[in-house]
This record gives sequence, C-alpha cells and structure tokens, in this order.
Amino acid sequence: MITLKTGMVLHMDVPDMGIDHLKYFVVLNHDKIDPNIIGVCLINSKLSEITSKKKFQIEILQKDYAFLDHASYIDCGVVKKIKKDAMDDEHDKGKIRVVCYLNEKDMSKVMNAGTSNIALSKRDKSFFTGV
Repeated sequence: MITLKTGMVLHMDVPDMGIDHLKYFVVLNHDKIDPNIIGVCLINSKLSEITSKKKFQIEILQKDYAFLDHASYIDCGVVKKIKKDAMDDEHDKGKIRVVCYLNEKDMSKVMNAGTSNIALSKRDKSFFTGV
C-alpha cells in the first residue's frame, strides 16, 4: 500500500491511459466524490505546441530535481484520474516508485495554474484545491 500525499512525484507505468512508457506524475488530491480516485498531472519533456495550453504548463528545472535530465513541464491543463486501489496493487508489485516531492514554489504554481484554468470542470479544479 502506498500513502499518497499532495506534491509527491511518482514514476509509473499507466497503460490504461494510453501511455506506452513509464511516466512521471505529480499527485494532487483525492476526489471528494469518490475517495478511491486520485487526481494527478503528467510531467512532460516538452512544452505543448498548443498555444492555449502553454500557460497551464509549469516548467520545472533539472537543477531543482535530480530525477530530471532537462527542464520539463507539468501539464495542469488536464487532470488524470487514477484508482487508489489499482495504485496500491501496482506499488505492491514494485511498479510505482516515489521519486521526490515538488518544492513549495513549484507546487504553488501548479495549484494556481489548475485553479485558474477555466476549461477545467469544477470537479477537476477540486483536485487542485482539495475542496
């Protein structure tokens, strides 16, 4: 079983999201409707080419995070939802690795980007606020 906390960075495989390789994620919060659902944001190597999404891509720097090979971007334009019990199973199999926690400055930027994104539903925004 894995104890998930806001700001935790995880490295894991998520084929059910249509991603065919290991990805880094930032844990946001539990869903208020279904506590078995965890909201996460993907960390991408490149900035989105879509102009309207760029302001919701938070840059994180290699100098701040040992796991990065280069500057990367947290995609706060989309909240991915993962079932906690499925994460527990994958963790127990050794398929999820806790990498680090985002620093306070970057986590604040993530939360601000998510809550200011008018394209997100009220439910998706709640993952950024915890309310």
